[in-house]
Amino acid sequence: MAELQTILASLNAPPLELDLTLVQLDSKTYVELLEIVFKTLSHLQIGDSCVSTKNGSTNEPLENEVYEWVKLLNYPPCKNNSFEEDFKSGKNKDILYSLLHWIVTRSEELKTRIYVVKNMKPFDLPQEFFVDPGLN
Repeated sequence: MAELQTILASLNAPPLELDLTLVQLDSKTYVELLEIVFKTLSHLQIGDSCVSTKNGSTNEPLENEVYEWVKLLNYPPCKNNSFEEDFKSGKNKDILYSLLHWIVTRSEELKTRIYVVKNMKPFDLPQEFFVDPGLN
């Protein structure tokens, strides 16, 4: 209960200002909660825009994007092999509540991690950069 109150306080405060009650938060579907997680991450400078879903249908690209960012931010349950399956199954809202609590209680630390992660993502280097003709 204390976790939910912490989440609500953060979601209702600037910059999100979602104006939710405990009942409204509890009545959200998994996809709606996933959108709230994405909005929260977006306000920490992860995404440029918020992806929305229509008619409460699942949104695999949104799930994948949120999961990848959470994994990059080193969310502790990501180390558990079954977490990805549970996260993407969309059946357990408690996973998202725990994730939201982790994000809102560590927002300043995560802003720093996000900055580093955004600039330290691996990229493919063309093969011609590996060969220096002057070394032969």
